[in-house]
Amino acid sequence: MLSILALSALAATALAGSSATLGDGYCDANACITAVRSGGTDTWSIAPVTPIPHDNFGWIAIGFGKNMPNSPMVIMWPNADDTFTLSQREANAHAPPNVTDAPPRHATLDSTHSFSNASATGFTFTLPSSEETAFPIIFAYSGINPNSTSSTAPIRKHTWTGHANITLTALDEETGGEKPKPSCKPKKKRRSMASL
Repeated sequence: MLSILALSALAATALAGSSATLGDGYCDANACITAVRSGGTDTWSIAPVTPIPHDNFGWIAIGFGKNMPNSPMVIMWPNADDTFTLSQREANAHAPPNVTDAPPRHATLDSTHSFSNASATGFTFTLPSSEETAFPIIFAYSGINPNSTSSTAPIRKHTWTGHANITLTALDEETGGEKPKPSCKPKKKRRSMASL
């Protein structure tokens, strides 16, 4: 549950105090994801529900689409030198995705709210907002780290995968200086897909 609490805190601090702040959250047995849209920027956070420390963490990804083929993906992993790597990729089949030099939306790692330590690992990144407020996502995790800081490093097959539907809706403004945040309550467990 540490990851879920950490993601809620990250989502809250990532907001930009706009009157049109939208958000949603999704958790299953494997991952917790939050999305917040504010000021023309989408802020995404993802972490395993069961915390995975730095030394055991491989890579984790969010893709924008229903299936692995033709879904733009943001893939992230921690490095031995305490930096993080973000790589944008896409696959045209159920195969290792290729690095995308010109993704439809350029992702930026939020290193302030990404973390990897002896207890847990989680990532936050931003994208320019799209016009959609309801869309499917896919996500995946591999326990094998690329062992490279290069965004073009080969990655190994995922250990688990999942999918969800995200619907960005208005977040309630809270009192006392608190910023709004999306709910990320565990939902009914979805059957893991054999492959994305």
